[in-house]
Amino acid sequence: MRASTWLAWIASFYAASLCLPALGNSDTSFLFGIVCLIYLPFACLCPAWWANPLLFVGCWSLALGNRRTALWCGLVASALGFSIMWVITGIEQLQIGYLFWMASLIGLAVAGSDRSRDNFKAAKASWMD
Repeated sequence: MRASTWLAWIASFYAASLCLPALGNSDTSFLFGIVCLIYLPFACLCPAWWANPLLFVGCWSLALGNRRTALWCGLVASALGFSIMWVITGIEQLQIGYLFWMASLIGLAVAGSDRSRDNFKAAKASWMD
């Protein structure tokens, strides 16, 4: 897939994660993703929050064609995203917004590892020789 297609998917999942409930105890007590993103006092203490800047760096790298940097940013961001498991008291606190957020982080790692166009160009060039 083209980098622009990957970036569109990643941005869509990330935007959805900001609009959906991300953390909460029940159907009536939850935090939307945007609140989790901008609540800076908590963010500085929570390693999972630092996946957000890595996601942006990785997306920028992917847009510039540096897939290796995008891959590593996606892998580290995904690991940081999973680190929320040590902060919350139970997995039932994770809501649908968290899953969309993780999909954007994992999507960046997959986009960075996608070499299908590069392999196609190499095969086409060798066939033409």
